[in-house]
Amino acid sequence: MLYENHCVVCHTPKVHSRPNPVPLTIDELRQIVANWAKEENLHWSDEEVNDVVWYLNTTRYRYTK
Repeated sequence: MLYENHCVVCHTPKVHSRPNPVPLTIDELRQIVANWAKEENLHWSDEEVNDVVWYLNTTRYRYTK
């Protein structure tokens, strides 16, 4: 729900299916999510950032580690 409520306005499914996705690893994905949460002043906890990373990885990226 965090992603759907705060991110999907700008990040349509197309952004996650580009030929060269920006994050190359799950750690890079986590850093991007944390940076944007901070930039957008969302005050997400580490657990909330991890929840969004899990959601994106499960639904879009499918990194193994």
